[in-house]
Amino acid sequence: MGNSTEKICSLVDSVDSGKLLVPEMQRRYVWRSTQVRDLFDSLYRGYPVGSILVWNRPDGDVEGRVMDVGESAGKLKGGQTLLLLDGQQRLTSLTSILKDKELLVRWRKKSIDILFNVTHPDVEGDEVLDVVEPDDDDDDVDNDNGNDALDFEKKTFVVATRRLVSQPNWISLRRIFRDGAADIWLDVIDKMNLEPKSQEAKKILGRIQQLQKIADIEIPIVTLGKEMNYRTVTDVFCRVNSAGARLKGSDLALAQITSRWVGSLKKFESFQNKWGGEAKQPLFDLGFLIRALVVFCTGQCKFLSVGAIPVDCLEKGWSDTKKALETAFDIIKNGWQINSFSLLSAPSLVITVAYYLKHLEDSSREFSKQEMAKLHQWLLVASICGHYSKGSSESIMDQDLAAIDKGATLDEMMLTFAKQGWAGSVTEDDLKGKFHGSAYFGLMYLAMRDAGAKDWCHHTKISLANVGSVLKVQFHHICPRARLKAHGGYDAAEINDIANLAFLGGSANRKISDKNPAEYLPNISVEDRKVQCVPLDEALYNLDNYRAFISERRRLIAQMLNEYLVKILVS
Repeated sequence: MGNSTEKICSLVDSVDSGKLLVPEMQRRYVWRSTQVRDLFDSLYRGYPVGSILVWNRPDGDVEGRVMDVGESAGKLKGGQTLLLLDGQQRLTSLTSILKDKELLVRWRKKSIDILFNVTHPDVEGDEVLDVVEPDDDDDDVDNDNGNDALDFEKKTFVVATRRLVSQPNWISLRRIFRDGAADIWLDVIDKMNLEPKSQEAKKILGRIQQLQKIADIEIPIVTLGKEMNYRTVTDVFCRVNSAGARLKGSDLALAQITSRWVGSLKKFESFQNKWGGEAKQPLFDLGFLIRALVVFCTGQCKFLSVGAIPVDCLEKGWSDTKKALETAFDIIKNGWQINSFSLLSAPSLVITVAYYLKHLEDSSREFSKQEMAKLHQWLLVASICGHYSKGSSESIMDQDLAAIDKGATLDEMMLTFAKQGWAGSVTEDDLKGKFHGSAYFGLMYLAMRDAGAKDWCHHTKISLANVGSVLKVQFHHICPRARLKAHGGYDAAEINDIANLAFLGGSANRKISDKNPAEYLPNISVEDRKVQCVPLDEALYNLDNYRAFISERRRLIAQMLNEYLVKILVS
């Protein structure tokens, strides 16, 4: 084991050239734009950002993968000996900005940019980082990057937005590391009408130069030698990452599996790619797949037993896992039209469905229409009850798996939901205080799509299968946030209540924008309003009556959801 330091620019060159790879035990790039922003904020202030752990692997042992940045993102590559064990997210982010390269984020290419405020206030560590700002989504005008909560001129770094990129004092980090400091400085002071010799102009030049010096910051490097084998290195990897709780249990379980079952990651990713969504993105992440594998190998869902599972058992379990999941996916996607697991409160519910279906097959029972209808209802009710997303979710899942092993019926399994507040139907109170991240919102989408809900502009049926910014389904605030904020008297919870959300294509969302509901809603056909549970009483469209509007719409939504759940059983 050796200790050294290396400049960020040198490390970035190694990533960009493919000299520094990641082993297959490593998860993919998962950072959000805000985490990239915070990394540069720390570096700019001279704060430590941690060390890098690499392994000088034995020749020919363990395949390496190019980090998820640049043209070769994610591809396997041989011939290199240095593998990165800790620091992938940081170095991938740095390479993207310093080398002006696209990232591969959740299987799609994305260009993340951060803006630097050359006129930021002089602060010494007292600026509080904003941690609630979500990732930007250009297609969703209602999202607006969360930046409306920020006081921009007091910030040093923000995730790039359309509004700020045209402002002379906000400079793209990609541009700063791509172009010379002098050229950028001259352009900035010209747009800001500053004299080159003025104190403000000199301060701006100093800040741009300080930012460019980030490339010369030296990072501590810990190198594991060739004498260490893959099993030992995997143990180091797991210990390092579990100590800081930076990786999920599924990531550490994946590392343990791939270290003993060579080539297994290829099998997992091949299966993952096979089940891409409509936008050619995987239906599930690798954590879901590892959880399923553990379930079908051991009959329980906890990862603690992973290290003790023999390789031959993993191989047999993988065969069972693939077959069971393929059966479940076909039924869930093609039969029940649940095209995205984001519509469910916990993807692990799908694993239990697959486990139940395998149990049916093993017991030679038929997949009767009635049984499938009950299983469909079990999945949706489990989702809105937060069955696997509250408290001891692993223990609850293990109880379900054990019940299936003992031959429990779906009616018996439904009884457990009473402990989670399920009274047999959706009530208006269930919907109060729920937002777009709630499973009720996913059920709302399924019910309205089933009822034939259409885009209010192009009159096409709402569908997650629609692609492109025009028809891609989004949620829309019926009473626009800007209008309600300007009106006053309503808090954020009321404004973002799911009773104020409808499903539209991107074009309609942008066209309506922040128009007064009293002006645009009467122009929407009665049928199009009814299938999205919009009250027909136009007096409720007045902003003074907003609370009455969402109360009435909440009643209509609850009624539609109950009708949908009943329809599942009788259709």
